[in-house]
Amino acid sequence: MKIPFIICVFMISILSFGQEDFEDFLLVEKDSTSFYAFTKKGVYTSLLLGDGEYSTKYSEYSKEVPKSLSGIYFNTLSPLRVDGSIYFLFPGGGLLFQFKNNTIIRIDESFAHRNQYSGFFFSHKNELYLLGGYGYWEAKNYLTKFNFQSKSWDVVPTKGSAPKGGINQGSFIKRGDSILVYDFYTRSSSSSVDKQNQNLFELDLSKLEWFKKGMLADRKETKIENVFGSSRINFSGSIFLKYPNDLFYTITNPVENSVLRYNSNNRLTQLGPKGILVGNYLVYSSKTADRLKYKVSYVDIHSFDFSGQELFILDDKYLFKRYFIFAGLFIIAFILITFFYFKTKKTLLYLTSDSLFNDSSSIIILSDEFKLLKAFGLNNYLENALVLSLFSDETKSLDAVIKKKNKLILDFNEKFKDVFGNDLIIKKSDSLDSRQVVYVLQDKFKLIIKP
Repeated sequence: MKIPFIICVFMISILSFGQEDFEDFLLVEKDSTSFYAFTKKGVYTSLLLGDGEYSTKYSEYSKEVPKSLSGIYFNTLSPLRVDGSIYFLFPGGGLLFQFKNNTIIRIDESFAHRNQYSGFFFSHKNELYLLGGYGYWEAKNYLTKFNFQSKSWDVVPTKGSAPKGGINQGSFIKRGDSILVYDFYTRSSSSSVDKQNQNLFELDLSKLEWFKKGMLADRKETKIENVFGSSRINFSGSIFLKYPNDLFYTITNPVENSVLRYNSNNRLTQLGPKGILVGNYLVYSSKTADRLKYKVSYVDIHSFDFSGQELFILDDKYLFKRYFIFAGLFIIAFILITFFYFKTKKTLLYLTSDSLFNDSSSIIILSDEFKLLKAFGLNNYLENALVLSLFSDETKSLDAVIKKKNKLILDFNEKFKDVFGNDLIIKKSDSLDSRQVVYVLQDKFKLIIKP
């Protein structure tokens, strides 16, 4: 009889989750294998069975919910589980409720602050806090704490480098005595623009001091409108994040400085901002095929295809490596540029009737050497016949003129090399006619004739 009984219970649970009046509910993690679904009439306690199935037990509240909850959607409350107790915070802060003895009761004597929408509701050392948020046309960066004696909220002073312009629609991770804050938007009362902050901040709860930890790595600019429908869920010191219409999700782990990316394809199209993580299972509400009823679905977040890993923050170690590589490349580029500059740079030589000089050295030249160099001043390329014509003499044979030319160039190059380190006049074959000889000036020198 146990098997039919289990099947009956399971069918009742499916029918219960499929009623049309089951549109407004709030999912809350109970433990690593079960969760609650709170409505205005009662609470469903569900146990995950695997393969997309779960068993459910429904319990109607002993008393009606407080009247202050009648005018809002239940899924707009911020839930918090603390040592077996479950608290619900009114949207924007102020009103505080507790689930106790199968009843939701109001435990504050405050009012609806409406000043910290999207703030981070958390506990620390059995105290309840609300950090940041948005209200009255500006984002807030302050910390408030619930006083169980006065049953009201007090502002907790903090020091250090708090995010300027407040914290709206942020990602928060509580880790020990610290709160990590990132992926948030700032907005002041004097501006109507929501600006995305690209830094990671830490609030040390033991010192109540803010620290700016560094810049997020290669973050894509996201408009705040896309964030409103996003799913951001804390679990195991990490953040699960999926934006509407994206076919992937990310898991950010600041401790490991990593952002893991998974392809969700079309399997999470109905995932909204009120999903929860139970163990490794993502639990969320989705509409049935006729889109008239709601059901609760769940899936293992590690069952999706892994598509890559990125850095979360540009920490000091990473920045040092990046700057070290950049400095190394800069030095190499500087050396190469300097090498090629001096390799191709021409040394200026100034020619007068009796000397050849530059800024650091000089040599005395003969009249025939001046005549030859002056010809090079007009053209760096001289044919052999033109050079011979410079020394032609009707009283001398052609052979004597050739010998004179060759000796003049040889003696001049030796003299020039002793001072400037290179030959100045180079003999080579004509590129147009290899049988002809031409004379050119060394490429690294440029000759300027002084008047």
